[in-house]
Amino acid sequence: MISLPYRSRLAIYADMLRAIAEEGNACPTRVLQRANLSWDRLNRYLSDLKERDLIEEISKGDSKVYQVTEKGRRFLREFDRMRRILEAFGFNVI
Repeated sequence: MISLPYRSRLAIYADMLRAIAEEGNACPTRVLQRANLSWDRLNRYLSDLKERDLIEEISKGDSKVYQVTEKGRRFLREFDRMRRILEAFGFNVI
């Protein structure tokens, strides 16, 4: 069995935001696949991101899609900047 490295909650948030941003308007299944999450974790983290105003939920008929807010884009830029700084000092940020 292959052991995958542990991802912090912030890294998971960043992976989700990146997936949603790249899709434009992402449905939950696409976020789940691209961020490699279980259904339970996906729903919990989507709620966290909505509460922090990093994403918004848009109803399209019977389904929902998610869109990254400007605040979410700022979070992603700053997270990536901080990751580069830490990696420059030899820290592996996952």
